[in-house]
Amino acid sequence: MTPNDADEYTGDDSIKSSTTTKQHDVPKFLLQLFDILEAESSAVIKWADDGGSLQILDPVRATQEILPKYFSHNNFQSFQRQLNYFGFRKWTKTKTYICTFSHPCFKKNEPDKLQLIKRKSVPKRTRINGHLVTERRPVITKKRSTDGSSTSTTPCPIRPYGLPLGRPPPAILSEEMK
Repeated sequence: MTPNDADEYTGDDSIKSSTTTKQHDVPKFLLQLFDILEAESSAVIKWADDGGSLQILDPVRATQEILPKYFSHNNFQSFQRQLNYFGFRKWTKTKTYICTFSHPCFKKNEPDKLQLIKRKSVPKRTRINGHLVTERRPVITKKRSTDGSSTSTTPCPIRPYGLPLGRPPPAILSEEMK
């Protein structure tokens, strides 16, 4: 979307609409997505009949013809990743065979709800004793026993099975393959 007289480009991938009494920042990606659904060929990408989701009918044409017009890339996976960052959910194949995404605040004819959609934050990663640790993941630190037999104080991120990250022992691998 290019700014016009009614819009003010803020330079941080947001556009402030001056047509409303209250100014709200809406991420540029969401405005562009809304514009795509309004302006582009419904044979490629369109609103679902109920207006509650977007359908990508031809991902190849969307990649070649539409994405380069609105974004600085023509990578469909990057487009999907942006949808995921903003909390859109891809419908499963049991619901539809068409590539469909929805968000409770992304509705046809309701651009005022775009301000309610926020980009998800990336979990913080920190280094502890030389290991990258995501703060959302529980961490266990091995403690030294009273006789001093344990030498490791390295934090170990937890994985399913309660084992440190890495390859599970062969016994667990063989259990999974059954």
